[in-house]
Amino acid sequence: MRYTAWLICTAIIVLGSSAAPAETVYGQVYDTLHGKIYKNTKVTLNSTPPKEATTNEQGQYWLHDVKPGAYLVQIMLPNQDVVGRLVVYKIPTTIANLDLSKIESPSEDDAY
Repeated sequence: MRYTAWLICTAIIVLGSSAAPAETVYGQVYDTLHGKIYKNTKVTLNSTPPKEATTNEQGQYWLHDVKPGAYLVQIMLPNQDVVGRLVVYKIPTTIANLDLSKIESPSEDDAY
C-alpha cells in the first residue's frame, strides 16, 4: 500500500551566525508512538535541485547547502511515502526531527 500523508515536523532552532549563505538541515526520523527509529530511509527535500540523504543506523540524516525557506520533505518508507512541511531558518544549522507518529490530513491553507 502506497500513500501520501502530511507530517507536522517541528524545526528546533540551534543558535548561530546568520551570515552563512547556505544551511545544514540535521535530524532524526522516528515514530514515538511505536518506539521505532527509521534507519536506511531516504529523505528528500523539494529544493532546486532536490537534496537527498539516507538515514544512518540511528535514524539521523544531514542535508547540506540548503537555502532558508519553506519546503516539502518526503520520507520514503517501505509501502508508503510520507510528505511533510519543513522550514529552514537563516542560521548555520536547522534541526528537524521527523516524528512519523504525528501525521494529519493536509490543509487547504498549505501552499508551496
